[in-house]
Amino acid sequence: MEARRRIEIQRMRGLAIGAFAVAIFLFVMVPWRLSGSPGPGPMTLLVFHAGAWGMVVLGYAWLLKRMRRRVATAEGMAFGLMLIGLGVTSTQLLGYGRLQETAGTLLVSLVSGVVLQRRRSLIAFQGILVAVWVSAAIQVAGWSGTATWLFDIVLACIFAFSLQQLLSRMNAALLHRLERQRQTLQHLRQALREVQTLSGLIPICAHCKKIRNDGGYWEQVESYIQARSEAEFTHGICPECSEEVRRELQDLRP
Repeated sequence: MEARRRIEIQRMRGLAIGAFAVAIFLFVMVPWRLSGSPGPGPMTLLVFHAGAWGMVVLGYAWLLKRMRRRVATAEGMAFGLMLIGLGVTSTQLLGYGRLQETAGTLLVSLVSGVVLQRRRSLIAFQGILVAVWVSAAIQVAGWSGTATWLFDIVLACIFAFSLQQLLSRMNAALLHRLERQRQTLQHLRQALREVQTLSGLIPICAHCKKIRNDGGYWEQVESYIQARSEAEFTHGICPECSEEVRRELQDLRP
């Protein structure tokens, strides 16, 4: 459907804008981390982390912009963007070496409920997210520390599915409304094409009352009007003509 196609194009545009915003944020993180403001950690590695991932996200944003009108659906591109976001947050968790960086993973989990529209895509992504986070968290703090944040990760997954259901219903209602508007507009256009009006000067014979059409041919009044309007004719005879015909018939009798 044309309405769904337009929505997918706008969705790709929104993904590209979001990716550009994330890339700018990561580039801003480079001087911030150089200043030592984030706290203790391997600053050189963290600066490289922000710059490298900023370039990756920027490149993906450029790809989203180029592919905006070339893909049938934005779901695959959205899934790829979420994987990049997971890569940013999980490597940041390993780089800082502290579980407080799980906040970034929680944010990615929630955003996936907005970005991914298909339930299968969200289930697959949330499974990957939990597996990657658990693996990284165990390396950082062991199982005991991981269990503390695991509840928050599961809660974020639940919220993500709730967001997806809400947005899915809203999107379905919007598509239904757009489709009804499209059908109504199509019917109105069809009716407009069928309705024709007569206007201007119409050349009519003063004697036989035939009308000259655009092709220069003379045709009966009934044919001319029926071809240019929805009017239909039913024939009868007026009193004057009836009396004239009666007299003519009487004159023909022997």
